[in-house]
Amino acid sequence: MQNYQAFTAWVRSRREERIATIEAELDRTQAELRRTILDLSAALGAEAHEARKAFIRESFIARGEIPRD
Repeated sequence: MQNYQAFTAWVRSRREERIATIEAELDRTQAELRRTILDLSAALGAEAHEARKAFIRESFIARGEIPRD
């Protein structure tokens, strides 16, 4: 009986170790994905800003006005 209890305790501890390892990897992956998303969001925001500036400049030129920088 004692061998069985020791074995089940060992199995339980191994399972808990595997779960902890998987959760740690998921946390690392989540943080990496969050950084990637924020970087992409910032890049898209900067591109959108430049596109708006170019559109406004072109609208000034189309009206025959000289845009101010």
